[in-house]
Order: sequence, then C-alpha cells, then structure tokens
Amino acid sequence: MTSHAGERETLDRILLQAREGKAKPVYAFVGERFFTQQAAKALIDVVLRPEDRTWNLERFEGQSVAWQRVIETLRTPGFGSSPKVVWVVDCMLAGNRRPPAVVFEEILGLWGADRKKPAAEALLALLAQAGWSDKDLHATTSPVLKPEEEVRLFGRQLQPEEQKELVQIVGYASSLGLSVSAFKSAEDELVGLLRSGLAPRVILLLTMGTVDEKSLLWKAINKVGHAVVFSVERERSQALSRTAMEKVVRIVLGRYGKTLTPAAFDLLARRGGNDVDILANEVEKACLWVGEREQIDVADVLSATSDLAESWVFDFCAALNRRNLADCLRKLDDLLLRGEPAARLVALVARELRQLVLAKECLQYDLEPRLGSKGRHFRLPSNYSVFQKSILPQIPKARLDEFGKVHPFVLFRRLQDAETWTLRELHAAVTELAQLDLTLKSSGSPTRTLFEAFIFRWCAEPRRQLSAPLPGS
Repeated sequence: MTSHAGERETLDRILLQAREGKAKPVYAFVGERFFTQQAAKALIDVVLRPEDRTWNLERFEGQSVAWQRVIETLRTPGFGSSPKVVWVVDCMLAGNRRPPAVVFEEILGLWGADRKKPAAEALLALLAQAGWSDKDLHATTSPVLKPEEEVRLFGRQLQPEEQKELVQIVGYASSLGLSVSAFKSAEDELVGLLRSGLAPRVILLLTMGTVDEKSLLWKAINKVGHAVVFSVERERSQALSRTAMEKVVRIVLGRYGKTLTPAAFDLLARRGGNDVDILANEVEKACLWVGEREQIDVADVLSATSDLAESWVFDFCAALNRRNLADCLRKLDDLLLRGEPAARLVALVARELRQLVLAKECLQYDLEPRLGSKGRHFRLPSNYSVFQKSILPQIPKARLDEFGKVHPFVLFRRLQDAETWTLRELHAAVTELAQLDLTLKSSGSPTRTLFEAFIFRWCAEPRRQLSAPLPGS
C-alpha cells in the first residue's frame, strides 16, 4: 500500500498495526531525509525494545552497501523471540534509474582512460539491466546493431567509432570470462526474496529519496508491505513553502518543548534555504541556544542560526552557468525581493566568471593535449568517481593552485560548466560585467533593469551581443 497524501495519518495507522503485532515484512519510506528518518525511527521504537537492538537491529548505508550481505541477513532470523529489523538508509534500489545514455558515456570514458575492466563490468551491468542474456552478448561480434536496439540499450544511436569501441569492450569482457548473468542486479534478487518470503520475524526497512513507481521492487514492496511517500511543498523558485517550513519547525520545536514568536518565524523563513535537513538543524541550534527558556525570539534566531539564503545566490550563479534564462530571471527576482545588495551580486558573478575562465583554460590547454586524440576531442566524464581517479591526476599542480583550496567535486562541476563556453565568450562576459559594475555605481538606472539586460545577453544563443551597451550607460 502506497500513500502520497495524508502521510502522517498513514504512518500512524502503520505504527498502530505494528504495535498490535501485525508488522509487515517490508516498509519503505520515500522523500526528504528528515521525514524518512523520523518515520524509520518511530517504526523501530514500536517493533524493537531498546535492549533487543544490539543484536536485532542492523543498519546499512545504501550508497555503499554490499547487497549480497543484506540479502543473506534477510534470510537469517534474529536472536530470541524479538523481531529483527534490517534498515537500509538512503537506499538506491527502486530509485529513478540514470538514463542509459549517461551510463554509456561513463563507460566510454572509462575505456578511453584505459580502465578496461571497470568499463567492461559497467557495460555488462547495463546490458543485464536491459534484459540481455549471455547468448545476446556472444552474438555481439560486429558493430552492427539495429538502430532501435542501440536506442533501447544506450539511449541513442551510436557513432561508427562508438560501435567499434562497443565491440572491443565486449571482446575484452569475454577474454576475462565475464558474463551478463553474473551481473544480475541486487534489485532482481531482492524482488525474488520478497516474493518467496524473508526469514521468520525479519523486517526490511528502506528509506530513500526518490523512487521509480514502475520498478518491480516497488511493486513487490507494495504487495507484501507498506510504503509512504512524504511530499514537501515548494515555491516556484524551489525554496521551501511557508507551509513546509511550519511543518518542519513545529516538529523540531515539539521535540524540545519550545515555542517561536511570529516575528522570529518570519525571520527564519526569510533566512531559510531549500534544504529540509539544514533548516531542521538550524531550528535545533536555536532550541539549544535558549537553554531552559521556552520561547525563541528574533534575537535568538539572529544569534544562533545561519543565513541559509546564501545558497540562493549560488543557485542564481548556477542558473547563469547553465544559461537558463527563465530560471535566472526568477532567481534574480527572488534575490532582489529579499534585499540582496547589487554590489554583492556583481562580486559573486565575477567570482563565478573567474572560475569558469580557469576551468576552460584547464580543459583547453591542459586536458585536451594530454587526453584528446586525433579525430576525437577530449570529453569530460559525467561520473565524478571516474573524474577523480582518471582525470584529476592529469591536471598540473600549478593549475590546481590557481583554483585555490577547492574540493575535487567542486572542480569537477566547474569543468562541466566550462564545457558549454568558449574562452572568447567568457572574456566578453568579464568585460560586460565590469561595465555593469561601473554603470550601477555611476548612473541612476534601476538595478533590476541593468541585471536583466546582462542576463538576456548572457543567456543569448548564439552569444554574439555581449558588447552591446547597457541601459543608462
């Protein structure tokens, strides 16, 4: 049974059934981590006494779990008469699968970086997911696949060079003795186990951020267990709605027996970002800040919490990098309504541009000569782990020093953004931003008008108008 609405009532009903000894063999809670964790802990409190949890509560991290170990655990009863709960946190199964075109791009990246075995294993896993058998694999001895089969497997038709690489990867897999059947997904095994039945008194608990409701696992969960999807209302800008904020704040305040003045909540709402977990943490900090005092006021919010709206500025810059005109204008409107100073916006955009110039120079002058080949330009892999292992070591230390002390993932995203630009475009944008800054300081033109003009030219395709004069200049 899946519930999308009235999740609180559904959860209460599920907990009541479990309390009455009618627990199901599997539960799935989907949505924001704040709500799924809360639901999972409530279920554990009902079915497991604290003294039984040492032996009969097993927790696995879904992003790194060895699923064979989980499946073996589900086949083993707990100690004594108590139920055993197997909790997989941030479960990736039954999630929205990544597009096959993205996966195949990563496979080609691995193969091109001379990481042949990981490329072969990833290809076989992709083929197994698509329903291929070992017989299908052995038949792939030439680069001739029907176009519709290429689209089904890889999300698009392949170029002749990619077809040849596909055959090479398949041949390499065969030389290692690898087979498609060996890559039968953990999801398939789990579906079979749910259908045949877990060990007596064993409960599987899954918490996940997203779900593909058409997946076989999701259907199996609903057939033998319970599932609740927790929804969060958001505004057009993707910030949390006031209703969603009130819901989160009320839950945290209830834990600590605190109240919040209306003015304090309004301030918290203005400072709030778009992440439920971070908002909950900030409210918790305010609760701890006031100590034994029951009420939290404006001064407490100012002293104890961070201005989470900082993230909105970076969302605005990210939309600029993507050249998403509609998103840029919406986020600019939100920022100006919140009173964001124009000078700060200019400074942040300038910083983004400097980083993009460095990233483009890295792609063009460092990585292309080292990793590109005749007739084929270097392509940045879409998978971060591939980048970290194969591409990052190729970047000269002097170039890394120019980026400053940034995390490798931040650098990865910078390079991804820079791929859509040319150096000429970036240099033109830097020149126009300097002109915008001068115009803001020397003319009476409205800030919104100047920024909108800049955004329109920034996002224009093709980008040949960056040197056009700004209004009021």
